[in-house]
Amino acid sequence: FLNFPGFLITLAALALPMILCAALLSCVVLAIVLYKAFGVHVPVALGWNLLLLPALIVLVAMLVTGLTAFISVVYTLSRDVRFVAPVLTQIWFFATPVFYPLSALPPRWQDVALILNALTAIMETMRHLLFGVGQLPVGSLLVSVLVIGLVFLSGVWFMMRSEWVLPEMN
Repeated sequence: FLNFPGFLITLAALALPMILCAALLSCVVLAIVLYKAFGVHVPVALGWNLLLLPALIVLVAMLVTGLTAFISVVYTLSRDVRFVAPVLTQIWFFATPVFYPLSALPPRWQDVALILNALTAIMETMRHLLFGVGQLPVGSLLVSVLVIGLVFLSGVWFMMRSEWVLPEMN
């Protein structure tokens, strides 16, 4: 007979992928340290700039949490969302420069990608911090931080205001 907030269920569903991400990241860091210790050339720029990476990972987690809060409420109202969400996620993945640099796009599309996709500036910043390539998109990064904060806060607000839609947890 507890009134359990639905947002905590959303956070619990995201906890396992976050733990997996942390475990894989620690394995990558360990491999880089071992390679450097044995004199193997690794094209990673080790330095104080890597202290910004946890902040960027938190920003990505905030964006995913905000979007998940929106989608979970919409999923409760319309079960067809489960078919559309993975397709949109795949499209978004290929639209975000993860495996390709932003410079691979034509200059006109680079601006469009930085404006329409909040993850583009995050990924380019990670690429710059890790490998020292590309330019640091400071202006686009600040806009991304504002957009991600807005998505997170509005997603949490939307889910908290939509408690009447979610099934009873008591």
